[in-house]
This record gives sequence, C-alpha cells and structure tokens, in this order.
Amino acid sequence: MKTFRPLILMLLAAFLLAACSVSLAEDLTPPPGAQAPISAPQGASMGAGSSSPASSGPVYPVVAPDPEKGKTIYAEKCAPCHGDKGMGDGPKAAQLSVPVAAIGDPKNARQATPASWFTIVTNGNIERFMPPFANGLTDRERWDVVAYVFTLSQTADTLSTGKDAYTANCADCHGQTGLGDGPKAADSNPRSFHNLEFMASQTDQALFDAITNGVQNKMQAYNQLSEDQRWALVAYVRSLTYAAPGATNAASGGTPEPAAQSTAVSGVITPTAAISTTGYVTVTVNMPVGKQLPDNVEVALYAFDNMTLAYSTTQSTRSGKVFTFNNVEMPSSRAFIASAKVDGVTYGSDVAVPNAKGAIGLVVPIYETTTDTSSLVIDRLHMFFDFTQPNLVQVVEVYVFTNPSDKTVTSAEKGGPVTKFAVPEGATNLQFQDGSLGQKYVEIPGGFADTSPVRAGDTSYQVMFAFDLPYSSGSAKFSQLLNYNVNSSIVLLPDNGVKLKSDTLKEGAPQAIQGANYKVFTGDVIKSGASVAIELSGKPGSASSGSSNPFSFLGSSDSQTSLLIGLAALGLVLIFAGVWLWRRERSTSAELDEEEDEEEEEPEDDLDDADSLMDAIIALDDQYKDGQISEEAYKTRRAEMKERLRKRME
Repeated sequence: MKTFRPLILMLLAAFLLAACSVSLAEDLTPPPGAQAPISAPQGASMGAGSSSPASSGPVYPVVAPDPEKGKTIYAEKCAPCHGDKGMGDGPKAAQLSVPVAAIGDPKNARQATPASWFTIVTNGNIERFMPPFANGLTDRERWDVVAYVFTLSQTADTLSTGKDAYTANCADCHGQTGLGDGPKAADSNPRSFHNLEFMASQTDQALFDAITNGVQNKMQAYNQLSEDQRWALVAYVRSLTYAAPGATNAASGGTPEPAAQSTAVSGVITPTAAISTTGYVTVTVNMPVGKQLPDNVEVALYAFDNMTLAYSTTQSTRSGKVFTFNNVEMPSSRAFIASAKVDGVTYGSDVAVPNAKGAIGLVVPIYETTTDTSSLVIDRLHMFFDFTQPNLVQVVEVYVFTNPSDKTVTSAEKGGPVTKFAVPEGATNLQFQDGSLGQKYVEIPGGFADTSPVRAGDTSYQVMFAFDLPYSSGSAKFSQLLNYNVNSSIVLLPDNGVKLKSDTLKEGAPQAIQGANYKVFTGDVIKSGASVAIELSGKPGSASSGSSNPFSFLGSSDSQTSLLIGLAALGLVLIFAGVWLWRRERSTSAELDEEEDEEEEEPEDDLDDADSLMDAIIALDDQYKDGQISEEAYKTRRAEMKERLRKRME
C-alpha cells in the first residue's frame, strides 16, 4: 500500500503553521485524559520559566505589569487570531484547524490565573498551533500583554462600580491603593494587593469566592453585595496590581513605582542549575459515583524538565483510591502529571509543580462510558488535494472532534468500532495517519471505524486519512458522507488550473502558503447524515511557487520519512503535548484562607524586623553580584526593602 504523498502532508503542515504564526490560541478546556506519551512530548511545563534557587512556586512579574503597553503587543501578536476583543474571531482564526480561545470572554478569564497564561504565552501551545514568545518578547512584555488580556473582559463601568464598592467596604483595611495600609490594618493584618506573586496565582473566581464567603479568621464575608458588585470589586482589585499611568516614586528618582512582592522572583533570575529536593506525590483516582476502582489499576507518574521528559514510573500499590510516590526528585522547575488506565481507557491529571513543602497532589478523574456517539461533534473538517501523480487525485481529510459530554464514548465490544467514517465510492489506496485496517482501524460497510475511545470533554481527538480517486479524464466527482455534526469545514485546492464546484462550500480569499498559491473554500454547519458533494475539473498544471520546493522546511519532497515525521508532528504530538503539558491550571478547590496559610511560609512574611530586612538586602546584593538576578529586578526589590527598613527604624 502506498503512503501519503509527501507534498500533501507538507501542504497541510505549512497551511496550519502559517495560519498560526501569530496565534495565542490557548486551549481553555483541554481533554481530561490522553494516551501515555511514547517519547518526550514537545511541550513546556506549567509554571516553567527561568529556574531560581530561591523559588519553588509559579512565575510572577517583578514590577507591576502595564496593560497599556500590553495593548500594543496584543494588537500585533494576538489580535490576528484572537480578535480585537479577544473573542477568538480574528482574521486568521478561520485558517486554524481548531477553534481559537475566547480569552476575552469573562467566563474564561475568571477561571485563569495570570501565571498560567504567562506560562502559555512563554512556552506556546502546540496543540492549539500557538508559537512560544519566550524569545520574541521579554518577561516584562509578556506580563504586560497578559495584563491587557485580563482587561478585555472588563469595562470602564465595571471598574467604576468596583472602585465604589472597594472604597466603601475594603479601603479601611486594605488601604486606598490596596497596599494593606488602611486605618484598620493593624487590627486585621490585611492582604496587600500589590503582592504580585499572590495576585498572579489567583483566579478571579477565587477572589470572588473569598469576597462572597469571607476568609476564616481573616476577613468577613461581603455577600450583602450583589453578584455584579462582587465581580466588579474583583475587577477593581485586579487593576490595583497594574502600573498606574504616570505613577512615579520620588524616593527612587522618578522611576515607575514598583509593587510589593516577595524576595524570590521566578522568570527574572538568570537560569542556573535548579536545586533538587525530594518530596512525595499523591495520585487520587476518582471513579464515577457508585463505581469502585478495579484492583488491577496501575498509575503512571511523568516528570518534565523544560519540555523534556525527565523520568516516568508506575505504581500499582495503593491505599483506597490514593497512590503515593515517595522520595521523588523535585527541582523547582519540574512539572508532574499522572495517568491511569481504567476499562481500557487512559485518563490523565492536570499538571502540577512542587510547592514549598515538597508535596504534590494529583487527581485523575475517571468517567462513565457510553456507546452513544450522538454527543460527538466535528469542530473542523479539513480537506486537501494533491495532483502530483498522473491520472490520480489524492484526497486527505482531517476530522477534529470534541466530546462535550460527561461520558467517554467507547465500543460495546473490545476492539470494536467507536467512531465511523464513510469513504466515497470509487476510492482506492485508503491509508491512515497512525495505523492501518485490522489494527487501530476496522473495516465497516461503506468505510471504516476507529476503535479508539473518545474521552469526556475531549477536544484533541482527531482522525486523518487519505484515499485516491481516478482523474484520468480531467475531472472527478465524489460525495463525502458525514456521520456527525460539523461546525465548520475548510478545503484547500492548489491554484494549478483545477476548478472546484460544490453547493456546500463557498470560495474565499486565496492564500499564499510557503511561496505557493492555494484556493480556499469554507463551509458552515453540516448536519449529521448529510454529504458534501465536490466536483473537480480541469487539467492540473504547476501551482505557482516562489521555490522549487516551498516545503523544504519539512524535508525532501521525495522522502517518505519526512512525511511520517510530519504526520506524527501534526497528529500524535499535538495530542500528547496539548494534553500532557498545557493542561490549564484550575482552581477548583482553592480557598484564599489556604493561600494565606501558604503565605506564612514565604520569605516576605519573615521580613518584619530590621535585622531580617538587612540580611535580605545583603543576600539580594550577593545575588546581583553573582549575576543571578537582572538589574531591573535588583533595583526594584532593593528600593522596596530599603523603604520598608526605613519605616521599621522610624
């Protein structure tokens, strides 16, 4: 059996990558599980950044971010895909094979932490075709653009309402500017909202919950405020962490006023060898209600250092539903994730990084299964054509699915069909991205089926296959039956003299991809059971190209090896990297009183007397002399500590 022709795959890769060269398309609702990676995924650990001997927590800014500066960066780097308002409707969004995240939607922004979004901006998101910006933007620029993104879900009226609520209810303790220096601060020891490490680690939802429910022994509940007032209050509190326009600090010679923060600053220290400590990881496998965890379940633990699989281990011994891994090496920059296979389906946890106590808790949710495929949706259908072989046209189809239900779709029998696909009449040389008939795929009347389960909440399941059709008379007609609802479709045709006709598709603006020109056709919603009828006609010539091999970045056009590598990069690696390394940090059970307890262990809480402050300044000087901290971070932190020392000695 022949394989995919290299040119068509290179076209596919070039199309997808070219379409997202400026994308910030984060996956806000990633799937709950994935197959264990065969090799090190091409990703970046959550909480990644420059390692710091002094920090074991997530990254946070060294100076207050400036949303106004971030606005300019956003317009250039982000808006083409995410849109001016962050709703995922930028001019390049339609060219991507996955939906672009609506980061400007309050529902999404409220569940994200600035630290997690900064990490994604830094490391990129291969699954969502988002490039990394670690080299293109400085740390400060990335924080500025993240700050601006958070303002997209706010309005001037909201901030005004929030300010009024803050002045009436919060300023007496937290201070007019949120520094924790209000007239009643001595009685309540309130939080400073200028503590950038704390604020970067908090979701708006967590702040809202603290306002609504209070913080035990620290802050009363303010549920007498309306829901809109509480959300407005959250927005205003968040704005206090930003650099005030034109704000200066006379004590530091008119430079922008820094915000208070703890001594350890990830992401600004020059990378050095991370200090290894040991700790333990607990993995809780949560079964559906009413179901027991099988006896033979084995849990796998994976550790990643800066996009590289550091090690993996498995364990079958447990106490109840909890598996404990002891004496685990935990450098500060290391990220961990766990997986468990239950009833033939592999599920994964979220990503976690070590805390100050050297303890990590991971949860692997297991879902009920169903054989009903009606919940499955094809988010994007892509179709590509290749005329390089005489008298043949090769058609490549890519189906990108989602399973928005709370049940994993499986087969009624082991190794039986799960998702079913039709193959047009007259098609030959059926081939697959990642398997063959009789293995992952099985033959069924009129086509084939994939035996892979589709996990609950999955947004990464995709199937790529190809087939040949006769094109000896200068024309070809075929009808593609669709077994699932399709949200959108994109068809790419070389601009080589061949014409495409379809009642389902409409022609859009042509695209120049890697020096070659292509016609682009798009389609809207297609109901399950409907077909896309396509008629091709015309003698194929040579597509215009600025290069004899416009896809040379993927390898030689006559190399079957480059094809297979490309398929893996576009298929398996996307799934693995997206699921394993860019799982969004969710604050499903975070309470601000727990964060307060953790704060008691942070260096800043120890700097309450003059001697401690002097020691901290000396240590900071040594860090700067040794080249472990940037000049900006050094000056900012030293000025802040000197000011605190002056107040202590008054």
